[in-house]
Amino acid sequence: EIIFNALSSGDSSSSLLNFVRMLRLARVLRIVKLLRPIPELYKLVMGFISTIKAIAWGFVMIAVLLSLFALVAVEMLATGPDQDAEAADWCDIAFSGVELTMFYFFQTLIAGDSWGACVIPMMYEGRWHMVFLFIAALFVIQIGFTNLILSVIVDASATEREGDAMMRMKQKEKQEEQDMRRFLELLERIDLDNSGTLSLNE
Repeated sequence: EIIFNALSSGDSSSSLLNFVRMLRLARVLRIVKLLRPIPELYKLVMGFISTIKAIAWGFVMIAVLLSLFALVAVEMLATGPDQDAEAADWCDIAFSGVELTMFYFFQTLIAGDSWGACVIPMMYEGRWHMVFLFIAALFVIQIGFTNLILSVIVDASATEREGDAMMRMKQKEKQEEQDMRRFLELLERIDLDNSGTLSLNE
């Protein structure tokens, strides 16, 4: 609090203040420790936290694949016949640039929204090269890579579960060592003559 007030009253940059605010928000993560008495909820939260990295990198790889297929699609349409008036308006716009084509592939392949709105008219128009490109993107991104991301997420969650089990085992061993130490100390206090053995009277 003292550091935050000093930075707020001084001439520090706004980016530094934002960084300090983010550090303050990190205190919210302490709530996770309160979830330990609820094993199911604790496992859900910790499993999600452990998969954030895999989800982030998976999204990056999906963006790379979408950009590659978008580049190929724009080049193929630039050298092919122009769309006729019967094509949908969104199809005219979707393939006019790489960014819009990436958005179209994301809409159809990732979100699963209206995938046939542009592909089926292209099939009727005889643009089989675009149909085959869309099928290739469907197999690579939706059927292939998204399932690969899912398997990585499941593996990360399983690794976190194994780590949590090992941590509980170490805590149990530590508790057993502490209990044994207390028991030995109790025996030493009972051994009044310090003989190392306990008599019946003791």
